[in-house]
Amino acid sequence: DIYPVLKNRRVIRTFTGVRAAVADGLPIVGLMPQHRRTWIASGFEGDGICLSAWAGRAVCDAIFDKPKSVLDVFSPNRFQEMSEVV
Repeated sequence: DIYPVLKNRRVIRTFTGVRAAVADGLPIVGLMPQHRRTWIASGFEGDGICLSAWAGRAVCDAIFDKPKSVLDVFSPNRFQEMSEVV
């Protein structure tokens, strides 16, 4: 009843998926605190396809000790630091 023009149409395909989201709205990109050789890039809330090249480059640069100032904002450690403050 919301879209009368679609009343006599048949649905041929649907899609569902998980949109990973983070409490503070920022993705998680960086070295995992408890696993010194594990890197993560997640929580892009549906923008992963657009940001995956950037995230891959940022992680690669960080692994090879290139300047990584932007990764500090997205670090998985930010949640650990928040819990210590509270």
